[in-house]
Amino acid sequence: MKNTKKQQKDFTGIFPWLLTLTIIIIAGVSLAYYSNISTPEEEPVVEEQMIGGQTDEHGCLLPAGFSWCEAKESCLRLWEESCQDKVDQILVDLENEVAVDWLEIEEAEIEWQKIIGSDILAGQKIMATEISDDQFRAVENFFVDQGFKIDVYNVAAGTISGATGYQKYFVACKVIGGVTGYQDVEVDEEWDPEDIETTDIEVSCGLLDDIN
Repeated sequence: MKNTKKQQKDFTGIFPWLLTLTIIIIAGVSLAYYSNISTPEEEPVVEEQMIGGQTDEHGCLLPAGFSWCEAKESCLRLWEESCQDKVDQILVDLENEVAVDWLEIEEAEIEWQKIIGSDILAGQKIMATEISDDQFRAVENFFVDQGFKIDVYNVAAGTISGATGYQKYFVACKVIGGVTGYQDVEVDEEWDPEDIETTDIEVSCGLLDDIN
């Protein structure tokens, strides 16, 4: 009888611990079960990416590369479509930015060499005489700074003069420079220049029909 009472007492003392342990195990199993149940994921909200930003006074969207072309009265991308305004403006900018005693801008025809043959471009030109080497380099640097690339088919070098062609999209420009007075020399004429320290320069620009 005494043993039975002692066993009942021991069991009564252990029971709360067993009950607590059982609850903990059940809770852990339940948590693991429900945590593994997949729930539908929310689809990410895809917002349409719209090009926005500043527009000019004509409503041309500048971040998208559009600019106003007065000659065509429309917004366009210069790498997709030509604009006569840019030819006119490039010589005006050159005149304003490079300190040279320029003559008046006038109409010109430009012979532009291609891989096969050449084209005659209708354009404009500006000229100056007796400029220094530093001024001539300033003209060359102007076109580089404006994003023009040298066109190898329009580069020529001679003993008294030379030429370099520059292209940016549809705009083609040619810079011709030579010892002062070279333009007055006839072909095959012997000539002894009075001043070899200065250069005469002619800058002409026109529009290409295509850029392919």
